[in-house]
Amino acid sequence: MASPAVRFCIALSAAALLTALAFGLVPEDLDVRTDIVGYPTYANFNINRYFWAYGFVVGLFPLLTFSIYLGLTRIFGRRGQPREPIPAPL
Repeated sequence: MASPAVRFCIALSAAALLTALAFGLVPEDLDVRTDIVGYPTYANFNINRYFWAYGFVVGLFPLLTFSIYLGLTRIFGRRGQPREPIPAPL
């Protein structure tokens, strides 16, 4: 019943929500033990959070969008299809 555009918007929104929830689980504080104190250590700045954000946006978000879209297509996309086989051309 749902058009491909509607399924894509639903998949995009769900993937964005799940990616944001997963990124919220990444720790904000820097967790290292070192003798050298630089600005990131002094300011408790976690540079690894940027790498996690990149990985989520480039890897997790598209995979979630694609898999949710395929799942929605499998569930809702087949309805309304003709049950009779299409005759072969003569």
